[in-house]
Parts: sequence; C-alpha cells; structure tokens
Amino acid sequence: MKSKLYLLIFCFFITKIDSQKLSINQTLEYIENIENIYTNSTSYVSGNMGITERNKLDFDIDEGILTKTSYWVNKGETIEKIQSVNVNDLSKEVEYSDKWMKLKCMNENCFKVTNFKYDNSTNTYSNDYYIDYSNKLNIYIIQEYNAKKALTAFKYLFSLFNELNLERDKDDPFAQNVTNNTVSFKNSNSAS
Repeated sequence: MKSKLYLLIFCFFITKIDSQKLSINQTLEYIENIENIYTNSTSYVSGNMGITERNKLDFDIDEGILTKTSYWVNKGETIEKIQSVNVNDLSKEVEYSDKWMKLKCMNENCFKVTNFKYDNSTNTYSNDYYIDYSNKLNIYIIQEYNAKKALTAFKYLFSLFNELNLERDKDDPFAQNVTNNTVSFKNSNSAS
C-alpha cells in the first residue's frame, strides 16, 4: 500500500515539474528583461533632455508574428520602432556573441520596421512615420553571463516555435513550405 502511495506522489511531482514549462510570451518576457537590464544600465540618460530606451517582445500565436518594440524618449518626443516578422521567415541560424544576438531572415527583408513619433507634451502621434524593411533584428546584452542566459532562452524559444507547427499561407498553393525546423547557433566571439 505504501509503495502505491509513493508511486502516486512521485507521479504527481513529475507532472507538476513538467507543467511548469514557460510559454512563448513568458520566454520573450524573460529575454526582454535581460535586454532591458542592459539598456537601462549603460550610457542612456533619463529626463526631458536625455534618451531612455525600453524594449518589448511579443508573439501573436494566431498569426505567427514575433514583434520587438523599442521606445526612445528624446527632448519630449517618444520614438517608437516596431520590428515584426513571421517566425517562418526567420533564418534557422542565430548569430551571437557575448554582447548581442542577431535573428536573421531566411530571405531578404523579412523584418517589417515601422517608426512612429509621439509628442509627449500634446499626447499625439505626428504624421512623421515610415515603414521600412530589414534583414536582421539585434538584441543587445552587455554582460556575458546574461548573454548566455538569453542564448539558452532563445534555444528554448525556437523549440516552442517548432512545437507550434505554424502553417503560413496554408491556403496558398504556391507558398513555399519550410520543412527544416532545426535551428543552429553561430558563435561570433572569435570573429570580433
């Protein structure tokens, strides 16, 4: 009887441990917090005359869109930069060093970049915005220990993306289907 009770308790703890897996957005929040520690502790100055930067990472599970929003405050004006990408368009190689990580496109210009200006004194967006495209998204982390934690979180994040098995353009007979979901990580420390 005791052995059955121990077995039941053991099974309960195993399922409890397995159920404490982070979601995609929780993993992005973890990476975001590591990156924001870097941006808030270096030479950025707060206040009306200085620059403050804050980054936010999000994932839209329905559309498969990963978004990084960066905010800069400079002389009473906030500049908001939004970089978004369908995760199926990401290269399966993440380049990193002890200070940054770089997500890259599988094909040219997969990151849609939108910039807005917001006047803090009038609480209005100006018409001065533009849309551009980019081949990469950089995440800067200055401390090597935190960079290693972020790298581990990215490996986990890509495993979660693979579990989703997102089907982009599933109703388009001419869309390219990506079958290789293996992600590699390229250390660029030796190249610096």
